[in-house]
Amino acid sequence: MTDNLLSLYTVKAVIILDTDGKRLLSKYYTNDWPTQESQRAFQTTLHKKTKKLDCTHKAFHTSRALRVGFSVIADLTTSLPTAEILLLDSHTISYKPLADTYIYMIGYHHTNEIFLSSLVSTFIEVLNLLLAPSPPDRHTLLQNLDLLYLALDETIDSGIIYDLDPHEIVSRVTRINWQDGRDANNAAPLSDMALKHTLKIMEQQFGIRL
Repeated sequence: MTDNLLSLYTVKAVIILDTDGKRLLSKYYTNDWPTQESQRAFQTTLHKKTKKLDCTHKAFHTSRALRVGFSVIADLTTSLPTAEILLLDSHTISYKPLADTYIYMIGYHHTNEIFLSSLVSTFIEVLNLLLAPSPPDRHTLLQNLDLLYLALDETIDSGIIYDLDPHEIVSRVTRINWQDGRDANNAAPLSDMALKHTLKIMEQQFGIRL
């Protein structure tokens, strides 16, 4: 496998946890966590790390509000980044809270952070579009796991980002779901078309040419 092809593999896993650390969805694209036990251990560590970072952020913003006046509190959320980045066990991870859940994209140590952040934002937008008008909370996600897996398969193919256009992804998911022609847990092998599509995305949106 060439270095160019290797660099296309951006995502090791996608995980959705609730605020208590319980798994709602997970899909692993590598053998870094070969057993259920290793996956649960990683998810537990990930949740603890997230809660610790959340506490740090809350303390920072509370301190800032006290310094500049409580009128700033209403504007605090707009100053937060679109997605958080953390490093854990040599993995680059981008995540973002969604209602009472957390959406995680687990990348390689060399994975582009902007790429991962864009992926998190795209997937959240896909969920909002697919599940509307219902709120994308824990209960709704659990009731629509089939749609979530379909959306995931239309966004990531074998660890390669396939599409970052939420409207295109939703269009394909709704069409597939209506036709009932695909098993969400049985993604097709990566095709030449998927590779070409990914290269096009990287060049158009990030100026990356391989």
